[in-house]
Amino acid sequence: MILDCISNNNVKRCSSQFRISSHHLEIELGRYNNIGRNERKCKLCNCNMVESEYHFLLCCPIYNDLRRKYNIRCNWPNSTRCKNLLSSQNVKVINNVAKFISEAAQIREEKLITIAAS
Repeated sequence: MILDCISNNNVKRCSSQFRISSHHLEIELGRYNNIGRNERKCKLCNCNMVESEYHFLLCCPIYNDLRRKYNIRCNWPNSTRCKNLLSSQNVKVINNVAKFISEAAQIREEKLITIAAS
């Protein structure tokens, strides 16, 4: 399995959940709360984009530093690039994407808690 090369079980779990859409991004939360797809916007940025896996992994400016840290960059983000990152067979890419997903999810939760408290 692709994720077998990830040694940290928390990172592996988070990455697995992301891959099967068992996460807390608005794209999924809105689905269960009967919110129209186009209204499931990212609450952390001003891009006015649906908070999908694509937006989370490649577009949301909140995670730009983290993308640099894990070398997940692309000048022109698109769904093909997203798919290629998530289906890579390269161990380094797999580990970097998994670590990014795990750390970005933690950042997201912390920022949402801060927003809710204000």
